[in-house]
Amino acid sequence: MIDALDIDLAWWPERLHTVLDEAQAASGLPDAPAAYDALDDFVVRVRLER
Repeated sequence: MIDALDIDLAWWPERLHTVLDEAQAASGLPDAPAAYDALDDFVVRVRLER
C-alpha cells in the first residue's frame, strides 16, 4: 500500500502552470474582456425598460 505522504507532488504546481500558460498562449481570446462597455449599456437599457 502506498502512503499518500510518501508521494512527492512538489512538481505538480509547476506542471499545472506550464499547461495553463501553453493553453493561454494558444487561445484566441483577448487578455481582457472587450465587450464590457457594451454589456454595461445593455444592462442599463434592460433595467430602464422595466
